[in-house]
Amino acid sequence: MNLLDKIYNYCFRILSLKAYTEFELQQKIKGRFKDIKAETVDEILEKLKEFNYLNDAQFAEDYINYRTTISPRGKFLLKQELYKKGIAEKHIQSALNKINLDEVSLAKQLLEHKTKALKSFEPKKRKEKMMRFLLSRGFNYDVIKQVI
Repeated sequence: MNLLDKIYNYCFRILSLKAYTEFELQQKIKGRFKDIKAETVDEILEKLKEFNYLNDAQFAEDYINYRTTISPRGKFLLKQELYKKGIAEKHIQSALNKINLDEVSLAKQLLEHKTKALKSFEPKKRKEKMMRFLLSRGFNYDVIKQVI
């Protein structure tokens, strides 16, 4: 088995377990096969995209859907997480537009769970903690103002 076959097998194996972005897969290939040329990696990635094993636009949509149902985040934090995964700005914006996130309802949903833990605090301190909590989850000040 030649090196190219080994790389394809490696890619198929890890892609069968979890979805990766183009950037993440590129890093994995380069980490595993140290002496591979950049052109070869690019060819492999192009072939995988051609057969729809890699699709950053779909990855962004799936990631946003997953994050909003499992652990809600604001648009700002979602964008940051997707940037770290190497997703292009156009794919992020497209995914956010398709999904049409309602940040206010997500923030309310998060606060419902959080207010139980904050009942012992005085109102002013509780409000500060809720604001910090929502800011840490990527919600902007306008959304937080509407919710609190």
